[in-house]
Amino acid sequence: SDMPTCMGSPIWEGFTPGNDARVVASLRDEGSIIAGKTVTAEFAVNHAGPTRNPHDAERITGTSSSGSAVAVATGMVPLALGTQTAGSTIRPASYCGIYGFKPSFGIIPRTGILKTLDTLDHVSLFSRSPEDMRLMLDVVRVRGGNHPFIKKFMDDDRRTNKDKWKIAFVHTPVWGHAQEYTKEAMVKFAEKISTLDKVDLDMVELPGVFTTVHDVHARIYEKALSYYFQEEY
Repeated sequence: SDMPTCMGSPIWEGFTPGNDARVVASLRDEGSIIAGKTVTAEFAVNHAGPTRNPHDAERITGTSSSGSAVAVATGMVPLALGTQTAGSTIRPASYCGIYGFKPSFGIIPRTGILKTLDTLDHVSLFSRSPEDMRLMLDVVRVRGGNHPFIKKFMDDDRRTNKDKWKIAFVHTPVWGHAQEYTKEAMVKFAEKISTLDKVDLDMVELPGVFTTVHDVHARIYEKALSYYFQEEY
C-alpha cells in the first residue's frame, strides 16, 4: 500500500495502489517487514528489466520475477514474493541458484496482484532454504473448510515420517531442447534421490496429448494478454 507498484512499465511510473495484496497483508499480520519492491519484467511478461545476474553480470536473470530472485540470491532479503504464469519463478530461481516455488493452483490467494491470466497466474515464493520456504508458505496460503482440497491434503494431512515420497521424473515434450549438461544434471539428481529409503521414484511418460501443451499455453496466454492490457497498449 505504501510503495510504488509500476508493473515494470513506465506507463505506471509512480503509481501507488493504496492497499496491500492479500499475501502482503498476511505477512505483515505475522510480523514480517516488507523491505521493498523489486524490478519485474514489463507487465510480468517477456521484456527483461535492468536486473543483473549476481553470478555473472553478462548473463540474464530470467524474466518476470527477476528482481525477487536476485534480492534473495544476493542476501538482500531472506524471502521474496513473485508471480508465475509460465516460467516466471522457476526460471529466475534456477538462473540465480536459489529455491523457487510455484505452488499448486489456488493454494496462495491472488487478491490485489496484477492479473495477466485467470487460469494460469500464481503467486510464488523465493528462498535460500526449503525450511524458509515452508515458513513463508504456511503464512500466506489459504486454509480451512472453504478450501476442501487444501483442508484434506494440507491442513488434515496425516502422513507420517514412515510414508514414502512418491516422485515422478518426467521427460517433458521439450526435453530434447535442453542442453546436454542440464540433462546430465537432472538424471544424476534423479538417480541420487532414488537411492533414498523414503523416496519412491518413477520414470513417467506423458500421454501424447501433451506434445502440444506449449502451443496451447501460448495461445491462451496471448489471448488473455491482449484482453487485459488493451488499454495500456
